[in-house]
Amino acid sequence: FEFGTNVFEADLDELRERVEELEWVRYALVQRVLPDQIIIKVIEREPIGIARIRGELYLFDVTARILDPGAGALTDASFPILDGLRHEDDEKNAMKVEAYRKVLAELGETELSEVHVNDSGEVSVVSASDPLMINLGAGDFRGRWIRYLQLKVQIQQQYPQAVRVDLRFKNQVIVRMRDD
Repeated sequence: FEFGTNVFEADLDELRERVEELEWVRYALVQRVLPDQIIIKVIEREPIGIARIRGELYLFDVTARILDPGAGALTDASFPILDGLRHEDDEKNAMKVEAYRKVLAELGETELSEVHVNDSGEVSVVSASDPLMINLGAGDFRGRWIRYLQLKVQIQQQYPQAVRVDLRFKNQVIVRMRDD
């Protein structure tokens, strides 16, 4: 579509598709306004998190679309980092973003620095105030997090070399040490 093209000859569907191919565009609406205008309205993608993929940081939206952050976009973002997304793996990425959203919703005001989601949908988190990796499994994130908070001081005192706490199993807490 070039400047000066007759508005009646313009293929509006093709134009919409071309605009929607842009990385940060979620939806585009293209309208013909007579006598001589074409109006394009755009709804942008809104980032809901930061993903670490092969050591590089990207933003992602609710549909698990990986977005190149562009200049300075990451400095304004204050999301926990999501580990586990991969380029060109849309189906698994969508599942992982859904797990990420569920963890954030269930843990509420908890300040997390990282959320790790594996291919099985199991979640591990790292708090912004505590370097331990807490494995919460694939569900009941809030209940398991509360259980961890109840045991946190005891774990820190008895296992100062702990690096991971696994809460996936009912009535069992597994603490892994730095040397394991």
